[in-house]
Amino acid sequence: MIIMQKLSPEREKATGNKVNWVTLEENVLRERVTTDIATKGGQFDVLTIGGYETPIWGKAGWLTSLNDLGDDYDYDDLIAPVRNGLTVDGKLYAVPFYAESSFTLYR
Repeated sequence: MIIMQKLSPEREKATGNKVNWVTLEENVLRERVTTDIATKGGQFDVLTIGGYETPIWGKAGWLTSLNDLGDDYDYDDLIAPVRNGLTVDGKLYAVPFYAESSFTLYR
């Protein structure tokens, strides 16, 4: 996230659009963003969302498919379980900038 914030001036210069970062506690963020997107409030243009929201919001029609990112984008470069978790009915609705997993370790 810090790297993306540092790249914001380059994005602003290239597009002429001002980037305003909104950082909130996770529970506040989920509520605020879900309400905004469900009501089409338009407060946010770009979001970072998790694997939990992606299939729900994609199925609800709240997200735009990312299946046409161009020939240079290698969809197979995404780890299959991560990509599949961000896909609904064959449509990719989010791309990861990191992935995490859980495991149990015992000795």
